[in-house]
Amino acid sequence: MAASNLKGRGQNYNFHKMKIERLLENPILIVDSAMGTMIQKYRLDEAGYRSCWFADHICDLSGNNDMLSITQPQLSIMPRTSRWI
Repeated sequence: MAASNLKGRGQNYNFHKMKIERLLENPILIVDSAMGTMIQKYRLDEAGYRSCWFADHICDLSGNNDMLSITQPQLSIMPRTSRWI
């Protein structure tokens, strides 16, 4: 983030920044992101969600991003590593 964007954020910003920096010192940090939004850019159809693993499944799987960890694991990793601030 550019220094000019940090002006005017005040003590609240500094407090949260220091909290995050302390958390980063721990061996485990869980970061939640808008992964679903990033996955949408791939515009997967029903077959993209099913892959060969669930080709004959009776329910629609389109939009079930949790299934992508099985059917398209490369997509569930890419959004997490594609951009770091």
